[in-house]
Amino acid sequence: MVYLATKRALRHVFVLIMLIIGFLCVFLLLMTSVEILLTQETTVV
Repeated sequence: MVYLATKRALRHVFVLIMLIIGFLCVFLLLMTSVEILLTQETTVV
């Protein structure tokens, strides 16, 4: 029982870590795209 409970908890932690990593990746992609857009605007102006 305890083993199954810990396994389930580990799975939840793993899913949480994966979600956090995915969120960070999306955040970094958004930041880089915003920077590229800003640099393009400044070069055009």
